[in-house]
Amino acid sequence: RYQSNTRRRQQQRRQQQQQPYSWNTRNIYSPTRVYCEAWPTEETDHYYYEKIEVPARAAASHAIFGQLLKEDLVERYQVYKRVDKEGHESSELVLADIQIGVSLDGHEGVVHGGILALLFDDSMGFAYEAAGIKMAVTANLNIDYRAPMPANTRSILRVHLVKREGRKVFLKAQLTSHDGSLLFAEASSLYIIPREYQWRFRSGCRFLI
Repeated sequence: RYQSNTRRRQQQRRQQQQQPYSWNTRNIYSPTRVYCEAWPTEETDHYYYEKIEVPARAAASHAIFGQLLKEDLVERYQVYKRVDKEGHESSELVLADIQIGVSLDGHEGVVHGGILALLFDDSMGFAYEAAGIKMAVTANLNIDYRAPMPANTRSILRVHLVKREGRKVFLKAQLTSHDGSLLFAEASSLYIIPREYQWRFRSGCRFLI
């Protein structure tokens, strides 16, 4: 039975390897990865994006997953972890593929800035988790709005690590149009790791200083 399962997995892997990559291809599955459909699915020489499953914290009361993730509101919110191949490293932690509907306006036809702030904050939460940190809380979030985001817009949000100082984690992010041609907003934040969680990250953490 074990050998049969092994042969089946090998056959599936060969089939996936033979499947051509495409910009428009939806999530391409392999035994261990779900590729990002928001970005070219073909792996580069240095990195790829892997989908992050909806976390346990996404309960029915969660602002996005529980309340806003529906038609005409936040129609799409998928987050992907950047995985750098051996010998390469980037400050980018996660990429979020977002589609805002037509019912979250501030000014007519323009997405409310508070919705963008929510998306920045939540995506940064995914980012510290992608860095191996189990718990951190927002101490500060600064946003510079660069251009109005029209309703019914698909966008990309990228989060980068700036630095870590003990329990302090500094992040920055950009929210752009899907093709990257227009910058809607930039954000910087400070997250604090609670003292009771600090001991978990004193070894094996990618960003120890």
